[in-house]
Amino acid sequence: MIKTNHSLVRASLLTAIIFSSLANAESIVYEGSIGLADNPLGTVSGLVDGSGWIDSDASNIDFWSFSVGAGGLAVDVWATRTDSAFDPAFSLYSGITSADEITFKNFGSFAELTYLKSADDDISQPPELNLGPFADPALFDIYLSEGSYTIAIGGYENGDVGPYGYDLFIANAGEAISVYGVVPAVPELSTWVMMSFGLAGIGLMVRRKQKTTEM
Repeated sequence: MIKTNHSLVRASLLTAIIFSSLANAESIVYEGSIGLADNPLGTVSGLVDGSGWIDSDASNIDFWSFSVGAGGLAVDVWATRTDSAFDPAFSLYSGITSADEITFKNFGSFAELTYLKSADDDISQPPELNLGPFADPALFDIYLSEGSYTIAIGGYENGDVGPYGYDLFIANAGEAISVYGVVPAVPELSTWVMMSFGLAGIGLMVRRKQKTTEM
């Protein structure tokens, strides 16, 4: 009678499943590049399905590359939805990759890519921007050194499979501020009054000190 080693069978089956998944995995393919090296402004458009970004499903994510020249550059990166039902999000990485799609991480480094930042309306932004829910994702004033970079863009939470359209932008730092309608805060009248009293008080203290010194 032949005894069956069930642990060995299970291990063999698991190994077979893993190798089958790897064999069927497809490599990450870039949609194209965003011109940035010579003219620090790029715009591209695309279509993605479902909630690929939040699900870390690279088969439903678009990958774009761009390069930064010598000396580095501070940039704004943002995306706008062309379908109102779409909830876009994206991640920014340094490097370029052709790794298998199953290695993709939306919030971490993988393969040859080093994770830098992510953007979505639910991911906190500087308080002065106050993008709020249902806003389009954006990264502001990100300094990038010389090298190659990757942007992975897809859906966050969508009710159906799509496809959904988007536009993706890269520009000099400060360009996105006008797009999002953010203006520098202007102090209120009460703030100006308080500042005036403060300056007057400092001036009075200086004068008193001078008189004391003369005596």
